[in-house]
Amino acid sequence: MKVFIIGASGRVGSSLCMELVKRGHPVYAGARNLSKINKSKSIIPASIDLHNPIEALVTAYGDADVVYFTVGTNGRDLLQIEAYGAVKAMQAAEKKVLNGSSF
Repeated sequence: MKVFIIGASGRVGSSLCMELVKRGHPVYAGARNLSKINKSKSIIPASIDLHNPIEALVTAYGDADVVYFTVGTNGRDLLQIEAYGAVKAMQAAEKKVLNGSSF
């Protein structure tokens, strides 16, 4: 199962990346700052910004089967990223018809 993680550079997202890789899943690690992504042959960095239109997320998801939203802003841009960003991520997943996505 190919997994796309939004917020893969954060504490929760990076831990999820490593756990999924341990279980043998290829992971698309979505983040604004790719230098913070864990390095592994099973982790594919994916540059994303939740301020961008939904279509950018649809493209970024590639051939992922599942999407996880693990974004945390520590209160900065809370509404735009954590609320509207989650909605955008879900709408993009619907456009890709991803089954089993978790938000």
